[in-house]
Amino acid sequence: GGKSREDVVTEMCIDLLGKLPKDFGAEEIRACLSRIGVTKPVNVCFRQEVDVLQVSLRAVRNTLKDLQLAIAGTIVMSDTLADALNAMFQAKVPQLWLKGAWYSPTVGIWFQVLIQRYEQWDRWTRQGRPKSFWLPGFSNGQGFLTAMLQEVSRSRSGR
Repeated sequence: GGKSREDVVTEMCIDLLGKLPKDFGAEEIRACLSRIGVTKPVNVCFRQEVDVLQVSLRAVRNTLKDLQLAIAGTIVMSDTLADALNAMFQAKVPQLWLKGAWYSPTVGIWFQVLIQRYEQWDRWTRQGRPKSFWLPGFSNGQGFLTAMLQEVSRSRSGR
């Protein structure tokens, strides 16, 4: 016969954990902010975006590791983990991951967006503020646009 639900999800967990980026380092974020200006509105927005993404990274990492342990019988399969197992088997995004995050119809697309968001903020951390922005990569795009308007207004009022 085919693979069991547990086997399929275990393989998914291993695959996704292998692709999941590392957490952002608090020190590298602090260093970046001190370079680019901690109090500038867009940089405050950047910090908030990194914090939101960090919550998602931790939720994904913990869920994937705990699912593997629960499937192996090492820890108890909680209702939350059982829901995640069922969602992933159906290629859906576990509800736990959607808290405070973006919606995507499938776990594959959701994870791809997670990686793209991470890459946007990681580039910003390493290379400084970009000249252009990927708006769908913001959890609070409206907040970013407001911050950008504030910066432009402040720069013009200082003339």
